[in-house]
Amino acid sequence: MPRKAREKYPDSVYHIIVRGNNKQDIFLDEYDRMEYLKRLKRYKEAYQLEVYSYCLMTNHVHLLIYDKGQDISDVMKGFNLSYVIYFNKKYNCCGHLFQDRFKSFMVKNDAYFSEVSRYIHRNPVEANMVRNAEDHKWSSAGIYLGAEDPWKIVDSRRILGYFSNDYEKSKKLYSEYLREKNIEEIAATIESGSVRIREEREYRVINEEKMIQMLENVSEYLNIHHLYLLKKNNKRYGRQRDICIYVMALAGKTSHRQLGELFYVKPSAIGVSIRRAIDQMIQNEELSNGIKDLVKKIA
Repeated sequence: MPRKAREKYPDSVYHIIVRGNNKQDIFLDEYDRMEYLKRLKRYKEAYQLEVYSYCLMTNHVHLLIYDKGQDISDVMKGFNLSYVIYFNKKYNCCGHLFQDRFKSFMVKNDAYFSEVSRYIHRNPVEANMVRNAEDHKWSSAGIYLGAEDPWKIVDSRRILGYFSNDYEKSKKLYSEYLREKNIEEIAATIESGSVRIREEREYRVINEEKMIQMLENVSEYLNIHHLYLLKKNNKRYGRQRDICIYVMALAGKTSHRQLGELFYVKPSAIGVSIRRAIDQMIQNEELSNGIKDLVKKIA
């Protein structure tokens, strides 16, 4: 029986759940959790994502992520594979670490957005691992209440802004929300529309002239004529072609379909090129910084 198609839309927020295969542990020590968060940071920066909440349990992970126009399936496929390679190498094992494909649920309104964050942060409390959500070292709950973010991963102010425009007051209200104090009153405030979730779906349609201009900007940065970048199966400039596709997808929020038409490949091949470009950036910090600067310049 075919699997149900994943619900996706560019510029959306997702609650993502990743589980260990057959409920096996995916973190065996603190170093594993550290490696997972390091990789989360790399992929957040490479894809320019916003990570609102996370919680690392023993055999599963919860994430609340805004994709910023990127294909969430491509992001998670590369991210999960990166961690699996690390895990299998460290523990000298092989095979599947994660259960099937990851689960994702689109967050479509304000009330659900804040509730998902609360649900993620309360996971260790419900599992009787800690008394208070912020006591769990491997979640973002403490960051919402004022603790330092050692990994520089979490964008907390958007959700906190739902509770109050005053930062200190918003932390206090979120703390009560986590402890299920005044929860109905707070939820009613969010649902009443006192604060509105910003429109995520301002997905721009890039015209052909602008796409060509972006292509020329990237080719100038790479010091290669743009016609070489458009050529399929070009082994000599394949790595540069992947970088070009990545930059155009990110800087211009160009859809995979549009890029596929420009580069003469199927939309699915665009996702593969983007993953290869990110792999290059992860392995080469100088290249990564240069591409980030280029993306800002073009955007």
